[in-house]
Amino acid sequence: MPPQNADVAVAPDYTALLMGLAMNCPMGQDNPVACPLHSIRDRTLVQRFEWAKSRTREEAANLVGFHKYCCPRMK
Repeated sequence: MPPQNADVAVAPDYTALLMGLAMNCPMGQDNPVACPLHSIRDRTLVQRFEWAKSRTREEAANLVGFHKYCCPRMK
């Protein structure tokens, strides 16, 4: 098993959350320009997965926190 970098969001919960957010806006909007994931949602599925896996835990927590603030359904 390769060593895991503690700075990378390897935790499955973060990866799953980021992949879900990278696929669609949780508010049901197509892809709001003001969203920090706007440009990510235009990428291919493989590129989105690579992006999600390469986020640090801090980046992942900040993105999930942003969406919890933005979308009441995520609270």
